[in-house]
Amino acid sequence: MQARRRRRPQSLDVAAAEVVMAVELLDLLDDHPDLVHSASPDGRLLFANRAWLRDLGYQRTDLPRLTILDVIAPEDHQLVVRRLAEALEGATLPATQLTLLAADGRRIAVEGGEVMHRMDEAAIGTICIMRHAASPAAGGDAAAS
Repeated sequence: MQARRRRRPQSLDVAAAEVVMAVELLDLLDDHPDLVHSASPDGRLLFANRAWLRDLGYQRTDLPRLTILDVIAPEDHQLVVRRLAEALEGATLPATQLTLLAADGRRIAVEGGEVMHRMDEAAIGTICIMRHAASPAAGGDAAAS
C-alpha cells in the first residue's frame, strides 16, 4: 500500500512564505550600511540594524526600553511627533534632516525618511532609513543629497 501525501492548504504555504520573506528582509536590513530602525505607532523602538546600534552606541538588549524620542535631539521632538502623526494618517512624507543622540551623548546629524507600515489597514509601525548628513564644513549640501 502506498502512503498518501497530504497537500498543505494553500493558506499555510502563503503564511510560511511570508515568514521566510520577513526573516530575509530583516537580514537584509540588518546588513544595510545606513541607519535603519523600526518603531511602533506609539514610538517604541522595535528593531535597529547593526549600523544604527554601532553608530549610536546601543545594544539590541537596550531597544525594549527605548522610544524614538530617547534617541532624537530635543529640538527635533516636535518635528518627529508631527511626522509620526502625519504618517499615521496616511501621508507620504518627504525626506528630512534631524539630529540623533548617541548613548554617550554625541549628536549625529542624519537625513532620510520613514514610511508607515500597515497590515489590514491598521498602522503597525514605521520603518526609517537615515544616513549621516553631509557636513557643511566638508563642502556637502545635505539638502541636495
